[in-house]
Order: sequence, then structure tokens, then C-alpha cells
Amino acid sequence: MNNNGQIKIIRTKNQYYRLRKIAILINGKKAGSIREGETVSYNLAPRIYEISAKIDWIKSKIIEIDIKENRIVQIHIGYENMRKWPLYALRTIMVSTCIVGLIVGNGILIGMGIVAYIVGGKSGKPLLNVVDS
Repeated sequence: MNNNGQIKIIRTKNQYYRLRKIAILINGKKAGSIREGETVSYNLAPRIYEISAKIDWIKSKIIEIDIKENRIVQIHIGYENMRKWPLYALRTIMVSTCIVGLIVGNGILIGMGIVAYIVGGKSGKPLLNVVDS
């Protein structure tokens, strides 16, 4: 490691964004990306770094990591728990209803699906968890 430290990022398996890559940001710049179940490592000079993750417009909170010489910091990427899961379930059902409405040409079903989509909220956003520091 040439007296550098290392950040090891592990993406846990999850129901959200399974087929999508999550961008890894170090000091606000994209350093790479990670797929579900994958592990990536970055060798970094000793100092404090700001680490975050991003998928589309959804960003994680920024965490500060103090990288020391010859030390590995593990970070797990998961997702925040959904606090509004009943609304999310409603949204999923109603979006399906909207699709059926489009197929059969029923404007009421389409409108209900759009309203449910807006009210249902988003799925969880990326959550960074430092395991070792």
C-alpha cells in the first residue's frame, strides 16, 4: 500500500436498485461505482476524506474518514429503512393499476396510479456505515 491507507467499500445485497450501479464520491468527485454484492477498494494518501454515494439524484449523507498510514477502513453501503412502507406498497399497487388503466383505456385508473405514485414516496436512499476506522 506504499504507506497509504485504504478504503474498502462493500455493497450489501438489497431489494433497491439491484441492477444499478451506485457512484462512489470521494471529496465530491466520482471515484468509481459499485454493483450489488461487490467490493471495491481505493488506496488513499493519509488525510481526512469526505465519502458519499449517489444513484441518480439520490445522495447519501457525507461521512468524514480519517485515513491513516497502512490502515484499512471498511464502509458498507446499504439503504435507509423505509419509514413509509405502507405508502410504498400502495404506490406499487397503484402504479400497476395505472398500467392496467393504460392498457384498457380507463382514465380513472390512470389518475389513481399517478396520485399513488406521488403520495407513495421514494424507496430508501444509500446509507454509508463505517465498520472499521
